[in-house]
This record gives sequence, C-alpha cells and structure tokens, in this order.
Amino acid sequence: MRLLAVLLARPGEEIHSLDLVAIVDGVTPAPRVTPAPRVVAPGDRQSFRAGAQGGAGPRLDEQAKGSYRTRIDELSARIAEAAARGDEARASAAREELDFVGRELELAVGLGGRDREAGSHAERARVNVTRAIRSTLKRIAGYDARLGRELERTIRTGTFCVYEPDPRRVRRWTVDGG
Repeated sequence: MRLLAVLLARPGEEIHSLDLVAIVDGVTPAPRVTPAPRVVAPGDRQSFRAGAQGGAGPRLDEQAKGSYRTRIDELSARIAEAAARGDEARASAAREELDFVGRELELAVGLGGRDREAGSHAERARVNVTRAIRSTLKRIAGYDARLGRELERTIRTGTFCVYEPDPRRVRRWTVDGG
C-alpha cells in the first residue's frame, strides 16, 4: 500500500523501482550512475567490466530469443490450422504453450526489445514493486471496483513507475504515513 501511496503523492513523476523501495524503506535513494570503464593496460589479465546493477548478464542469448520467436510462429500457425479444421483441443493446447512461451520471452525482453538482466538489483526491484502494486490494486478493486479500474488505468509499473491521472478528471489524494 505504501508503494501506491508514494505514486499517488507524486502524480506524473516517473520513479525508478529501486527509488520506490528506498523511499518506502525510509532510505535515501542511492544515485545510479554507470561507473566509468577502467583504463586497462594491454595484456592486463584482469580486464573485465562489472555491470552497474550487479547483474549476471541477459536472461537469454540471441540464439535462445530466436528459438522462442520461431516457436511462437510455429504455434500461431498450428492454432490457425487447428481452428480451420475445427480441432479445438489441438488449438487449445497450442494456445497454452503459446502463452507459456510468450511469458518466458516477456521475462527476458523488456520494452523495445531490450534485454533484461538476470539477477540484477533493478530487475528484482521491478518485479517485486510491480507485484506489490498489482496486488494492492486488486485488493482495492475488491472493495471499490470503480476506483480499482481508475487506478489500473492510471498506474504504470515497470522499471519506472508513475501515476498518470486523467487530466480531464484531476483528483487530489490525501496520503498519510500509515
């Protein structure tokens, strides 16, 4: 609930998921600057670059992403073929696999096809913040469906989260510390 309160108190302000966690925990958000690459002498055996977020690299390599995309195409064709033949059982099984493959690819690739880092602090924060906010919105919708729908339309989660209210229906929120 506190993550949502921070967003509602700052309409229109994109807040990084790491900063949201820090604010809710009462910690000053750490600056996220990419460190300058080390200057390494030729032949230096210790020449490696560590990522700013401490990640383990992309979740999927290019070959794996290509395989997922190929499988998506195959499953889409299988669904169309099964639907044309009236084979709903085969189409349903292909849809289930297509949903699974799509979710896996979505976990590995973000907006614009950018690779998501495996194990990075920012990725963990993005997943946890999104999950917590979505859970809160679901609970609110259980008490007030109209308010739940409004918040669902105006709250965007991800690496950066934001409350973007409808400019035609400006709403002022009173956010307390509880």
